[in-house]
Amino acid sequence: MSRDKIIESGIQEFSKKGYFKGSMDTIAKNSGVAKGTLYYHFKNKAQLFETILTEGIEFMIEEIEKTLNDNISFKEQIKIIIEKNIALYLEHQELSRLFLNEISNGLDEETVTNIKKLKHKYVSFLTYQLKDGYSYGLIKKNHFELTAYGILGYIDSICSLYLDHPDQYLKEELIESVMLFITNLIMEE
Repeated sequence: MSRDKIIESGIQEFSKKGYFKGSMDTIAKNSGVAKGTLYYHFKNKAQLFETILTEGIEFMIEEIEKTLNDNISFKEQIKIIIEKNIALYLEHQELSRLFLNEISNGLDEETVTNIKKLKHKYVSFLTYQLKDGYSYGLIKKNHFELTAYGILGYIDSICSLYLDHPDQYLKEELIESVMLFITNLIMEE
């Protein structure tokens, strides 16, 4: 239970102050644990940060996979992936800010490598979905991995804009705009 509190406190601290200004002392205090307990679970700030991103990405993939099934059209599956991705970003805003901000400068090389692998895991998930759609003649032939990066980059940008200006856009407009752009880009006529 204390591990979960530490992770939640870490998400809040890093999303507000960033990785470098985020304080392990503040994380311990806000999670209601002693510093010794914090360091029992995480040897340092980099490990806590990496754990937050790892578990966040795994959570997103699991949540999206739960909603997909073979009984719906591929276009509907793409829509579900987009909707769920946006919904998760907006529902977990603090965690989203960590995903949306490229944080690599100053982290140790191993942590940077692990974070890149995590991001690639999510891209691989989407790449697989695109290849599957192509095999059924539903997706235009393209470089699926680059397309997956592009789709996620677009979603990241739109969600970041929304998080910075939540009163300017409706969530439904956001989803509709992203869906229209991506389906026109990748779907066969």
